[in-house]
Amino acid sequence: MTFKERIAYLLEDTKTFAGKSIDLFLIAINLLACVHYVVEVESQTARMHRFLHVCELVLVTIFIIEWLLRVYSAKQRLRFVFSAYSFIDIISILPVLFSVYNLGFLRILRVFRILRFQKYLRDERFFFGTLDSVQLQIMRIIFIILSIVFLSSGIMFEMDAIDGVKTFPTLLDAVYFTVSTISTVGFGDFTPQTALGKLLTIAIIFSGIILLPYNVGKLIKLIIVPKDSRVSFTCPRCGHITYDKGAFCSFCGYAEARTS
Repeated sequence: MTFKERIAYLLEDTKTFAGKSIDLFLIAINLLACVHYVVEVESQTARMHRFLHVCELVLVTIFIIEWLLRVYSAKQRLRFVFSAYSFIDIISILPVLFSVYNLGFLRILRVFRILRFQKYLRDERFFFGTLDSVQLQIMRIIFIILSIVFLSSGIMFEMDAIDGVKTFPTLLDAVYFTVSTISTVGFGDFTPQTALGKLLTIAIIFSGIILLPYNVGKLIKLIIVPKDSRVSFTCPRCGHITYDKGAFCSFCGYAEARTS
C-alpha cells in the first residue's frame, strides 16, 4: 500500500483503531467549531475575543490539513475539489483566510461549519457501523433539525450585525425565533425588519416543510418495509447507500449507481 493509498484508507476507515481515532478526532473538532461560534458571538471582552481568535486559527488549520490530505489522496482530485463535501470545507475555511481584509459579511459563512457533520451520515458506517438503517435515519432527522436551527439562527443574527438592526439582541433570541417559526407557532415577539430577513424567514419555513416530512417519510418506509426485501445501491461517486429502487443515487444524483 502506497503512502497515498494509506492516507485515503485512514480517512475512510471505520474499523481499525487508527481509523476510529481519526474519525472521533475530526468529529470532536467539528463539534468544537460549532461551540466556538456560539461562545464567540456571545463573548463581550477583548481578551476573550483574542483567545477565541487563536482557537479558531487552530481549528481552521486542522480543517485545511484535512482538506489537503483528502485532495491528495483522492482518486479523482478535480471531482473531489468540486464535490459538495469539498465545497463545505472551503466555506468553513474562508472566514479566517479573509479575516485580515475585515470582510464582515464572510462571518456568516462560519455557521455552515455544522454541515461538516454531513459526511459522517452518508451510510451505516456512522458510529463505526453500530447503527442500523432505521437508527441512522433517525440521526439524519436530528441532524437536519439541528442544522436548520443552527444555520438559520446564525444567519439571522449575523445579518442583524451587518445591517445594524437589533431585531435579535442575542443568538438565543435568534434560536428562539427559528424554533417558533419552524414549529409554525410564531408568537410574534420577534419580527424581521429587513427584506432579506423576511426572505430568510420564508426559507426557514420552506426548509422545515420540505426536508422534515421527506426524511420522516423515509424513516416510516424503513420501519414498514423489511430490510431483507429492499434492494440496496451503493453510489460509486459518494459511497451513499440507498434502499430506493432506481439507477441513480438519491444523495448526489449520480446516474449509474451499482447494486451492492
